[in-house]
Amino acid sequence: MSGFQQVILLGRLVRDPELRSTADGTAVTNGTVVTSDEWKDKTTGEKKERVEYHNIVAFKQPAEFLGKYCLKGNMVHIIGKLRTRPWEKDGVKMKSTEVICNEVTNITPRSAAPAADVSKETFDDDIPF
Repeated sequence: MSGFQQVILLGRLVRDPELRSTADGTAVTNGTVVTSDEWKDKTTGEKKERVEYHNIVAFKQPAEFLGKYCLKGNMVHIIGKLRTRPWEKDGVKMKSTEVICNEVTNITPRSAAPAADVSKETFDDDIPF
């Protein structure tokens, strides 16, 4: 065995995940999660923050969950592994590092999630609370 790799992210989706299918019908979703790290500078006492953007890719069930139930701004918990993928643009060889999602949990409560074209309903119930 050459080792073990696991990535755990807790962050917000930067945009709505993009759900699509491969030629054989496998669900694939791409997205971006933003995380930040805060600390106090020891010399100046100033509050500092480092923001990181993580490209995520999910296949099959995690892809369907991300694409159907997670929206821009939702807090998500992702467990996966890193994959560096080479690609070429205009003859220049590039590399992208992605988190391949094995497990996805939407942490944002339904009441806090942004509504998707749904108007607020009003209820005329005589409930005293």
